[in-house]
Amino acid sequence: MKNIIEKIFGKDKSLYSKIIFAVGIIGILLIFISSVLPMKSKNTKDKGDEYISESEYVSVTEAKLTEMLAKMHGVGSVKVMITLESDGDYIYAQNERSDNEKQDANNENQSEKHSYESEHIILDNGNDKKALVETHLAPEVKGVAVICTGGGDITVISKVTEMISALLNVSTNRICVTKMI
Repeated sequence: MKNIIEKIFGKDKSLYSKIIFAVGIIGILLIFISSVLPMKSKNTKDKGDEYISESEYVSVTEAKLTEMLAKMHGVGSVKVMITLESDGDYIYAQNERSDNEKQDANNENQSEKHSYESEHIILDNGNDKKALVETHLAPEVKGVAVICTGGGDITVISKVTEMISALLNVSTNRICVTKMI
């Protein structure tokens, strides 16, 4: 082994050139190893898969709302129920193209031609095809019911209604707060 190193580097070479040569060999070996070993695929989700279901949205929102309301002065223990108008919508990305043509034949017969084309962008992952989701609109809350130990106090009812209206963008006539027994 020592003979091989002496043949490669020689006795007159400086330490600097030996280090550069060794780093170069290590770099080439790392590149070779990375191309031979299989790549581990990361567990990534498609954009369409990032969104939670209707029931998950309701349970997460109810839990957060319960936590917030329980910290308010005078509310006490609290239970929240949320109903949804819709489960949200997806807006899909589209390729759009429009053309306008004007034809003039001796200023007597003028004609215009308008054309418009639109198609959804489809992602092809081998055997799985999905439309590209551009935006996901959150579910629309239909109503909120709150039962709390402080629900008999008009100021607590007012503050709870105000908070829910602000957090969920729900009109106050769709919020019911009552006293827990």
